[in-house]
Amino acid sequence: MAISLKLNGQSKVEVAHCPSDRVSPANPPTGHSTFEDYGSSYTANLYYAEGTGTPVIYTLTADNSHSIKVSDVLRPSRFVVFSSWGAFRVGWYSEDTTANPDLVKMMWHQKSYRWSTLFADTHVALVKYDPKYGPTNAPDYSFDRRY
Repeated sequence: MAISLKLNGQSKVEVAHCPSDRVSPANPPTGHSTFEDYGSSYTANLYYAEGTGTPVIYTLTADNSHSIKVSDVLRPSRFVVFSSWGAFRVGWYSEDTTANPDLVKMMWHQKSYRWSTLFADTHVALVKYDPKYGPTNAPDYSFDRRY
C-alpha cells in the first residue's frame, strides 16, 4: 500500500516515490514500478540466508526475526541502510546494463549509476554505485556491516 499525504488539503504527495522509478524487481515481472508493487521506490538492506544459519552478507538483519544495533556496524558512514533497488542490483550483485537491461529503468533519470542512499550514521548522499565492486569492497559504501 502506498503512503500518500494531502498538501494544502488538495494535492496528493506520494511519500517514498522516486519519479524515475519505472520497473519493479518483482519476480515474475509485473510491468509496474517498484512503488506500484511495494508502496515505496526504495528498499532496506535486508538479507539473511534462511535455513543456512550464516548470512552471505551481514546486513541489517541479525537473524530471521531480529535486527542489528548500530554498535554492530564497523563503519556507519559507509554502511548502506536504505536505497533504490537499482543500487542493490549494481552494488550488491555487480550487475550492469549489459547483464540486466532493465537496470536502465531503475536509474536516476535513466542516465547513471547514482542513487540516493541512507547510511547507518544517518547521512544521505547521492552515491555512484560501480558494478566492478562487490558488496563489501567499494571505496564509498558497503552493504556488509563488517566493512
